[in-house]
Amino acid sequence: MVDPVTLYAFIIMTKSTLSRLKKGALVSQCLELQNQVQQL
Repeated sequence: MVDPVTLYAFIIMTKSTLSRLKKGALVSQCLELQNQVQQL
């Protein structure tokens, strides 16, 4: 069996990593939109 504390820490780390990736994707999308607007 996996230690519940280790499992809990792993879940927290995974969630924080996913939220960081989502933020990064949002930022890159905003930058792409800005570039497209500047090209118009």
